[in-house]
Amino acid sequence: MNVYTQGKEPLGRRGYRRLLFDCVNECLETRRLTYFRAGYAAWNKGVAALSRGIETEVCNEITSWKSMGEWAEDELVDKDMSSGLGTWVDFRVEVLEAGEEVESEILSSLLDEVIGDMIVRRRQECKFVI
Repeated sequence: MNVYTQGKEPLGRRGYRRLLFDCVNECLETRRLTYFRAGYAAWNKGVAALSRGIETEVCNEITSWKSMGEWAEDELVDKDMSSGLGTWVDFRVEVLEAGEEVESEILSSLLDEVIGDMIVRRRQECKFVI
């Protein structure tokens, strides 16, 4: 029994199913990010890599996680940081998303300004005609 499960009730059948689902999800997400964050060339390899024998690879990786239950926090952080995806200072996806939000806001603001100018100009033209 490790430090994190001491004094807690067992998960039960449903809890273990949820835990297994979360582990498989985490493993697949990590593999997906490995290939799809690195551009087209890696993505192309990733499609092939994710389609052959993935169930065995996922099972092996999750099994290897069992030994991590006894690790200290420093060891876990060290493992995360050495994975290539665990770089906490590399936020390419977040930067892209933030850039898209800023782009959308700027475009929306410019469109509002252009439409507002067109309405004001129309009103001014109508005053001269009348």
